[in-house]
Amino acid sequence: MQRFMVVVRMLTIVALSGLGCRRATEDRGPLLAKGVGGTNIVWTADGAEVVYVASTSGAPALQAVRVADGALRQLDVAVARPDLPLARSANGSALYYFTDAGVLREALSGKDERATSPASWSVLATSADGHLVAYVAVPGIDGSPEAAALVDVDRATLSPLTHCGPTWFRFSPPGDAVLCADVGAPSNQPEMVRDFVVVDLTTGDARERLAALVGPQDAWFGATGPKLAGLLDADGTAMAVNDLRAGTARVVYRLLPSSSDVKTRGFPAMSGASFSADGAQLAFWAAECLGANFAEPEYCDTAQGSLVVVDLETGSHRVVASGEATGGGGIGPMAFSDDGARIAYRFARELHVRPTHP
Repeated sequence: MQRFMVVVRMLTIVALSGLGCRRATEDRGPLLAKGVGGTNIVWTADGAEVVYVASTSGAPALQAVRVADGALRQLDVAVARPDLPLARSANGSALYYFTDAGVLREALSGKDERATSPASWSVLATSADGHLVAYVAVPGIDGSPEAAALVDVDRATLSPLTHCGPTWFRFSPPGDAVLCADVGAPSNQPEMVRDFVVVDLTTGDARERLAALVGPQDAWFGATGPKLAGLLDADGTAMAVNDLRAGTARVVYRLLPSSSDVKTRGFPAMSGASFSADGAQLAFWAAECLGANFAEPEYCDTAQGSLVVVDLETGSHRVVASGEATGGGGIGPMAFSDDGARIAYRFARELHVRPTHP
């Protein structure tokens, strides 16, 4: 029996090598923290720390790691929902998250803001001053199965975002409007959204209705208007920035033909796009398959992920990090520091930080 198993292993190795399997180029960057979970990561306003939900043997906790020396501290005492995102205000005055009891909580003050029932796929966004928070409630405030909801922290009120579908909340810089998916958009497939709306938060009316030209992976709402980043082509080889008001889409990065001869479903691919705070840079993962699955060769078994940062003003790009993208949790979320000079990113359950420019 033992001899038989040895022969099977040898045949497997030969078969895999025949499928073109090769090793990923490992350049992940300095390790900052382990046990990093959650759906996203955020920087503190001063750029000194990166905040995430710790994924350890204990209860999920909101944790901050100091970039200078890796020192850890628990940011708040409540147990965090690891499947829901964090949202920090642009001015740094507020950092919101959901507790395991479904409570919307502000971490910096340790204050429970609202007892809620967030959807398991809920997005979370806050205005620049931290006074408004948008999320998806289940059931909706209007009695529907799910609906976009708006919390006014100062007034302690909860109201429906009537014209908003259950995803893609981005507040305008003054906080007088919010960009969101139009009503009827798929709730748990944000990349499939094609119809957007800008809602006036003073009147509650739909100020603009806008059509997406890309499969959105991130949205940005700045002084020059709302923009999307996402894939332009069905084959997933062109990353583009879509100016929603102008109705234009500009390709900012195109995947080169794969250097691997392994052809599998879903590869090559680009995912996880993220704008910098000023909208001047865009980061995303570019992945190629290095080895097909032995039992099901149409699927990828080993892939390499490369973190690409594009300067949207000059068009130049840089590969910041690379490594194995499939095993041990694969590639994860990323976030620019407020000044855009650094980017934090996750490989498997490990956090890394590198400069965005050489």
